[in-house]
Amino acid sequence: MNAVCLVFLVRQKSVLASGRFEQVLHLLESDGGVPAQMYLSRGVLESINPDLQQRLKALLEAKKLELLGGAMFEPWLPLIPKPDAAAQLKQYSGVLQEMFGVFARGVWLLDCAWESQIASLLMAAGFEFTFLSTAQLERSAGLWITEDGGKTLRLFGFDSGLANALNLEPGDQVQTVLLELQDSNESVAEIELCLSRFSNFKLCSQVVDTQKPQALIYPKPSWNRSEPWRELLLNPQINWLHKRIARASGKLNAQFRVPEEAYQFLYRAQQASILAQPRLHSEAYQNIIESENILEPHKYSWLEIELLDFDCDGSDEVVAEAHTMNLYFKPSLGGLLLELDARNRSLNLVSQALSDHFIGAEESMSRFAAGQTLELGDFLNTPFEASKYRDRVTMTRIGTVRGPSGVPVSVEIKKAIRILPKESKLEVEYRLTNHGNWDIVTRFGSAWELELAGQDVALISGQKEIASKDLNLEHRTTQSLGVRQNAVRLELRLNFGRENLVWSFQKPDSILILPLWDLDLPKGRSRRIQYEIKLLEV
Repeated sequence: MNAVCLVFLVRQKSVLASGRFEQVLHLLESDGGVPAQMYLSRGVLESINPDLQQRLKALLEAKKLELLGGAMFEPWLPLIPKPDAAAQLKQYSGVLQEMFGVFARGVWLLDCAWESQIASLLMAAGFEFTFLSTAQLERSAGLWITEDGGKTLRLFGFDSGLANALNLEPGDQVQTVLLELQDSNESVAEIELCLSRFSNFKLCSQVVDTQKPQALIYPKPSWNRSEPWRELLLNPQINWLHKRIARASGKLNAQFRVPEEAYQFLYRAQQASILAQPRLHSEAYQNIIESENILEPHKYSWLEIELLDFDCDGSDEVVAEAHTMNLYFKPSLGGLLLELDARNRSLNLVSQALSDHFIGAEESMSRFAAGQTLELGDFLNTPFEASKYRDRVTMTRIGTVRGPSGVPVSVEIKKAIRILPKESKLEVEYRLTNHGNWDIVTRFGSAWELELAGQDVALISGQKEIASKDLNLEHRTTQSLGVRQNAVRLELRLNFGRENLVWSFQKPDSILILPLWDLDLPKGRSRRIQYEIKLLEV
């Protein structure tokens, strides 16, 4: 058999405390120890003490260990802008050089996330080889080669896991045994049993220097070693965050002399573990906003509004950025507000807002919460026309509302949001116009679903705090309702100017606030509804 390459992945800091890492290190240090490759995540590198560092250095000097490079904050490289990917690869290599005095010739890609341009990216960073699963290669395990722009990169194909390694038959091709050390995993005895089946262990760099690849191949795009990674972006929340990261990256990379701290916040937002899980997105938004706060001025009042296809779906969004807040509107999806950033707290406050409901006066709060309410209008998730003028964003749509006996009546909604960043305030004005031939008597609601930064949340009705763990409440006569998040010392308050009916619904990670107005709208007439949103520090 030509060679066997043993690769250990160590990504969890807890592995150091569990003793698993010590056992493997002792195995490598023993007289009969075999050479191996090792990838250490950023968290593991930061947790290595001086004694452990010296032991790893000794193995490196004895040519019994080869450290692999990687991206500093473990993103999926195909999903982040190229300048950020290159910078993260360079930063991680710099840490290895500082700690161990080595430059890694090989690189580990998180979940083997791959697209064709990754080859050029890795080669530009100085790497000579990486690892992909046999499923991605659509080839057997072994040493292969790929190219991009006429430059070549070696690929080690592998079947992951100890069970697969135990089933490998010694043969003429290069075999790669890849093992990820976790808190609870295979025993060292099982690893030794696997190693005992092979004899010709080599470092990957030695194989690259002495062995010829089997053939030129072009791996298919994938993430998680087998699945097409772009399928992730079909999730609207993930796609939105992905584009938000790209926008922040574009801002930073377009400027000169950007403080390094701004980049570090951005790179933290790009972690694959955060991107893939919408429940963790608040952490990403926090880092994105922190990076923008460093870059953009906040000592004087400013506001910029633009229409652009932010999320690359073929329809324009409206982006309003100011020194105190950012707002992202999606006219094509019901004229929703999908992001409201409080820049002083580096926090996105909304899941979605300005969702327009027409419901019957007989409908109850419990039926609405259960999703059993009959929507009388067709304005939810339907496209609005958007425009901007000075400090105002306006969205308009002509749709229908069920009138008497279910007859569809033509109704126009024009909602205008005036942005007052110096006062941390939004003024919302609806103008509802009946263009049909029938009068309409119904209720109209404008819903706000707010992200929660913690469990310590209170409702403030007027000036009175509502002492209740259950925030599913009907507020019959209130002139204002606030949601106070004590963890971040911030309150979002809706002021109505007169007594109003408001429903509040608590969800696992959000709270829905639905103010309702009784709507008597004769044919040919208009009705104006106004309220304001105020951000208050508490």
